[in-house]
Amino acid sequence: MILLGVMETLPHLPGLRWVDSVQPTALLLQSPFLVAGLMAFITSFFVTMRASMQNFQRVDL
Repeated sequence: MILLGVMETLPHLPGLRWVDSVQPTALLLQSPFLVAGLMAFITSFFVTMRASMQNFQRVDL
């Protein structure tokens, strides 16, 4: 929730309007955030998959 609040506030601060823009130069500035989000998603997916596999082996109906 804190991160969401920060990301919603950033475009309203002076000099950070590029965070909410769709101009090509702004999209290049936003691309590291996209890559970081994708890496976090992929990492959490595999961590969750491994944990669920271990839980399934423990329960194994």
